[in-house]
Amino acid sequence: MTTVTIAPVDAGCVIHPALRLAERVLHECSTIPGPDQWVTSYGDYQSGGWQTLSLINATGDPADVTISGNTAPVRISLLQRMPATTALLDELGLDVWWARLAMMQPDSYLWEHRDYTEPGIANHEQYRLHLPLITSKAAYFVTAGHALHMTADGLWRINPTTAHGAVNLSGPPRLHLILDCRDSPVLDQFRAAEVLTQTSLRPLPPATPEELDQAARDAVDPSSKPSDFGQDRPLELWIIQTKTTPGFTETGIDKLENSIRRLLDLSQPLDTLGVLYNELRTTS
Repeated sequence: MTTVTIAPVDAGCVIHPALRLAERVLHECSTIPGPDQWVTSYGDYQSGGWQTLSLINATGDPADVTISGNTAPVRISLLQRMPATTALLDELGLDVWWARLAMMQPDSYLWEHRDYTEPGIANHEQYRLHLPLITSKAAYFVTAGHALHMTADGLWRINPTTAHGAVNLSGPPRLHLILDCRDSPVLDQFRAAEVLTQTSLRPLPPATPEELDQAARDAVDPSSKPSDFGQDRPLELWIIQTKTTPGFTETGIDKLENSIRRLLDLSQPLDTLGVLYNELRTTS
């Protein structure tokens, strides 16, 4: 296998001895959680069909799937019935502060977004690891103008602070075990051993002017909230064109857009809005 560097994609795959447990982990993750335990969340960032279930989080509640802070991790009681999954987590030796199962149905999409922006998370160095349990070539991760297919034979590191999305076009539901990890010597070893090959990654074609124009038209809705930039077609078009350009890397406009959207969400607590206001001032 030839290692290649494909900037600016910040990702890589590592093979670990603990992955010998992957088949047993798949069996546990497919049979032990009940259908009523899967939670649909982040509805503003998906088309539908993406559900998650926590195994490690801040509260011990498996239905708590919204990342809320870099706090002391609590293992969900469900893990007591999942010995192979528990053994995998222990053998990896990572400083995991959140672990989830994520199910993505066919014809489902996660819109482009950034993670780790919540107060208490943004100022810590950490990464996200994906262990694909069920996947197909129709399922891939999108970032920096590239499509990345995470094969089921490795553990994949991504940097979720960069703009990214995901898609499962067809085939079986995609099932991943997702680990959010603080930086640590073990994680450093993972990063030193990881590879990224041309067979897993392909550049996306640039959007045509007609596609950009149609996307901008679809984004403009007179009934939309101000935080959707619905009345500002040139700004919509600029954002769409920037984000659909191959080699796209996150720019000031992305951080500005993200901050404004969150600041105008008045359902958030006042202390969170204060943090966002200061972030916006720094961005601008």
